[in-house]
Amino acid sequence: MEDKKKKIGRPTIVFSDENRQIIANAARIGMRNEDIVLLLQGVKDISVKTLKRNFQELLTEERGKAKYAILKTLYKMATSGQNTAATIFAAKTMCGINESHYEKISEGNIIDESDISDDLKIDTKDPLEASKKYIEIMRGDKK
Repeated sequence: MEDKKKKIGRPTIVFSDENRQIIANAARIGMRNEDIVLLLQGVKDISVKTLKRNFQELLTEERGKAKYAILKTLYKMATSGQNTAATIFAAKTMCGINESHYEKISEGNIIDESDISDDLKIDTKDPLEASKKYIEIMRGDKK
């Protein structure tokens, strides 16, 4: 008689193409791993650890694609000159600009206004015109 060894642990989970597509779509729209696991409840009962172990590359790739698409859209909106809010948001998040920069500059603590070359000065109080001028400066456009 041969001794049959008992398999220890849970049975191997096989994921269908449909399961993979659900996971990819969920990752692409920004769902957290915990929420993806809940989404799969009833279809596949898995843990976050199992999800990561089997799909880390897919999760990373799809989330990267989503971030790229969002940043590409934000960049287009911010540089169009038509969306002041997007321009300001991009300046703050992508360029690290915040209100304290303006306060320090206006107080004269950082630079003297005479140190700024004329082609870099933004000489308007209109926010839309100022954002257009800022975009021109950042692009290197000269008018």
